[in-house]
Formats: sequence, C-alpha cells, structure tokens
Amino acid sequence: MQFKYIHIKNLFGLYNYNIDFFHEDENKLTILTAPNGYGKTTVLTILDSLSPESLYYFYLLKYETIEIGLSDGTCLLINQSFSEKEEQDKDKTSDTKQASVKEVRFSWLNKDSSVLCYFLYNDNVIKKARRNLGFRHGILFDSLGQDNVQTDKDLLKNKRFNEYIAHGIGQDIFLMQLESLRTKFIHANRIYNEANKKNDVLPIQKIRLKLQNYLSWAYQNYLQQSQRIDSQFIKRVISKEKETISEEVYNQLAQKVILKRDELFYFRLTDNIAIPAYDKDDSFILYNYIKGLGEKYANYGNLVEKLNLFNKLLQTKKFAQKSITFSPQHGFQIISANGDMLDESLLSSGEQNEIILLFLLIFEVSDNSVLLIDEPENSLHVVWQQKFLDDIQEIAKIKNLQVIVSTHSISIVSRGQDNTIDLYYLQKQ
Repeated sequence: MQFKYIHIKNLFGLYNYNIDFFHEDENKLTILTAPNGYGKTTVLTILDSLSPESLYYFYLLKYETIEIGLSDGTCLLINQSFSEKEEQDKDKTSDTKQASVKEVRFSWLNKDSSVLCYFLYNDNVIKKARRNLGFRHGILFDSLGQDNVQTDKDLLKNKRFNEYIAHGIGQDIFLMQLESLRTKFIHANRIYNEANKKNDVLPIQKIRLKLQNYLSWAYQNYLQQSQRIDSQFIKRVISKEKETISEEVYNQLAQKVILKRDELFYFRLTDNIAIPAYDKDDSFILYNYIKGLGEKYANYGNLVEKLNLFNKLLQTKKFAQKSITFSPQHGFQIISANGDMLDESLLSSGEQNEIILLFLLIFEVSDNSVLLIDEPENSLHVVWQQKFLDDIQEIAKIKNLQVIVSTHSISIVSRGQDNTIDLYYLQKQ
C-alpha cells in the first residue's frame, strides 16, 4: 500500500498543508522542499511512524488533525484534542496545559467514510499500559510533576506497548492494518558515526559487514545446494534412456550458463568453472552436467541482479583514483589506483554517502513499498546530486517504489521540478 495524500492542520500550531503525492504507476516520485523549520522532515517522520511500534510519536507531536489517503481508497484520520481534567484530578500548582487531558484518536476509514478500526491514546490507557508493562517509573514522574522525557523516549519504539493498548480496546485489527504500510526512512545523518561507547562501528563499516553477511550466507547456501545437485547427477545420467542432444540445444543452454557463471565469478560467488565443448557421443552427459550448473546458479535468486545494479550505479560515480571489488570474504573492498587496499572509513564523506545510500535502496528497501529520503544531497558533489534522481527512478521502477524526498538541493529540485512541492509556497496559498 502506498500514499495518495497527506493533509495536516496546525502542525506545530503554525502550518496547514494539503500535499498530494505523485503515486501513479509511471510517476511515483515526490520532492518536498522548503526553508528550514517548515516540517519537511516531520512529514517524512509522520509517514514512517505509521507502524505498530512507532505510533506514540503522534502523541508527542503537536498538531490538530492529520489525514492520510491510501492507494486502496481508505484513509487514516488522526485527531489530537484536549479536554479539562476532572476537578479532583487537577494539580492546583499546575498550569493550564497540565490541567488538560490529551487524547489522540486514530480512525481508519473505509471508502464510504465508515470506521474500519481505530486506536486511542489518552492519560488512562497510557498509564494502564505503563503500569502493566513495567513502566511504573512513568507514573512516579507524573505524580511528582517531573520531566517524563525518558519514559516517552522508551515508548517511541515499543510495539508491545501499543499491542497492549490495542488489545485492551478490542482493536488488534488496527495494528494488523498498519502492517500493510511498509516504509523505509533513510535519514539525513546516515554517513556519521551513530556509535556510542559500546559500539564504535561507523555506518559505512556496518554496510560492508551487512554485504559480507549477505554474500557469505548466499555462498554457503550455494555450496549446500551444489552438493545436493551433484549427488543427483549419476541418477540423472543412468536412470534415463540416453538420447542425443543437438549441438544447437546444447550451445544455447551453455551460453546462458556461461553468462551466469561470469556474473557470479565477478562477485566471487563461484569458481571459474570450465564449460566443456559439445561432443555428440557424450552430449547427453554434458547436457545434464551444465543443466546441473544452471540449477546451482539459480539458487542465488535475484541477488545477482541486485549486485549488478549496485555495482553499475557505483561505477558511474567514478570514485577518485579508486575501484571497488566484491566477495563473500570481505563484502566489498576499496582498491586504490596503485593497487593498495583502503579501509572504507578513509573514503570521502560523499563516497561513503553514495555507497550507504545505494546499498540501502537496493538491498534493504522492500519491493512495492514507500521510500522516504531526507536530504540525499548530504556531502554529494553537484554532479552526483544531478545524477541522484536518475539512480532513484531506475531503482524505483525495478522495485515498484513510491519515493518521497525532502531536500534543499537546487540541483535535485531543478532536475525534478515537475514533481516538486515547495511547502513555503504551499503554506502561503
């Protein structure tokens, strides 16, 4: 499921937006731009927070209503409201805001505007969920009037908390509906060290290790399946009546197998296995041999297509005096012009950004989902910024993605001006 529009009333108490996303089959790219402070990143975060673990974001964000139209014709309506506390529950020392009860109600509406399901946050359901799920310190903070930020932070990514509430109000179906909204948010700070004292691995190093794991797992699976296929080879040859395979049929299959072998060998996912020339007397044996090779290579599925696309797009960047090689042992390696291997952390910020961004797009964004990218221009040379939309649209077409981008880049905006929405001017309308 993908997004048709988002209507926001009183975001931060300041802005009203009616944003219609581009979502037709041949045009699923929307570019959001505006000066700082107009909520571009917030719009992306709203869409990304429509998940069973992230709903509490809507309790903390300031707005009046949010309406999100979906590609199946349904829509999600989110209302935030305040009401006076009962007299006995008021804290005489508190200000007006503290004396109000906040409620956030999610209503999933059918095409005819009837309610399919709903979800609810208010003081009572939140306190009950905290108490029953071990968040007793939250109630203590409430009673003392102290800052409750840490508790809120704990709840921002907490599926169990939301499951408890949904079950308590008999609306488990609401979270099930949310599962159909698949988003991937690529944040602006992707190239920087997200590490803490216990984890000093840079994002670029994490990407290399992820690719290493993907390739290593795929290669091990290939070896296991190869043993199984090899064990069946003798049965294939002796259990059937031998027949002569024509040279044309043999060569057609051999050519396909050679092309696949060469692709896999480039990424060190197979050996450079020799393909025997056609021999009429042994054509049946040879045919079954290369047919088995084809079955072995098929176990890689679409991994090779992803690797080819990843490699092709990286090659177009022409990293300064460097090349990239791939293998299950290392994931990828950076080779300097004089043949030295370089640590990936020594790449420029722009080079790291390209590798991280393309890897996430190709390997970690699910097909038929929504891709959210914040400030893709970070650390990118203007030429790479201009090429960015071409890369995105090529990947989006292959994976059937809806893409929503937030950017300050004049190069990106000018390249995709027909798909650009400026929140500054939208607010002025």
